[in-house]
Amino acid sequence: MLTLSLFICLLVNERALAKNFPAGQENELTKTLSFSAPMEAFEFTETLNLIMQAYKQVGYRVKIVPMPAKRAMHEAVHSDWVDGVLGRVELAGKALSNYTRISVPIGKLEIFAYYRQDSSAKLADIGSWSALSPHKVATLRGFLIASHNLTKHKVDFQQVTYARQAFEMLIRHHVDLVVLPRQMAEHVLKSGEFGEVRQSPTYLEQELLYHYLHQKHDALVPVLTLHFSRLFPQYAPSVSR
Repeated sequence: MLTLSLFICLLVNERALAKNFPAGQENELTKTLSFSAPMEAFEFTETLNLIMQAYKQVGYRVKIVPMPAKRAMHEAVHSDWVDGVLGRVELAGKALSNYTRISVPIGKLEIFAYYRQDSSAKLADIGSWSALSPHKVATLRGFLIASHNLTKHKVDFQQVTYARQAFEMLIRHHVDLVVLPRQMAEHVLKSGEFGEVRQSPTYLEQELLYHYLHQKHDALVPVLTLHFSRLFPQYAPSVSR
């Protein structure tokens, strides 16, 4: 049901974006590219819409296939149907060797630690990866920045498929902390179900997000880079030359 609702969301967004084009032009967009994406990517609604708009401007429809984060990366690396990866950090480029990273960042991840209110006395000042090492942590499977840094600092951590599961582990005292991007965590926490959860006052790390396109579509990279520069002006100055 969740996957169905996400596809409906995409359909509505695509129809809304079609208003930006001359009458009849949307019917000419017969070429479709399929992108793998973590379920949580749909918390970045504005970014998603702008990417779809960029592809419309070069004559392509976009089909976004949501799935758990780890599977989304696996499909991108091993499956022929994937034309691009919606958004990943630069670190992911090591695994995405058959993809070209569009050099204009499309967003920013702010990664925080989350703890129970009754643990605030000893955990409220967590502000670095190294500070996590004495504690048990839950994070999202396929969240490469977290797994890389938690392993580097020898943190005892468990990985879950969905962000909600991490907070359930926290409330049940199975872990001391949850490490997630702020946007993903806020989507779960806004329901009020986990009212005793608190966010660390400072982030553990900030990372830019990039769009990856399979090398078989490299001819589109220059024009997409241009459109991304216009659609994401707040990040365009950091484009690598």
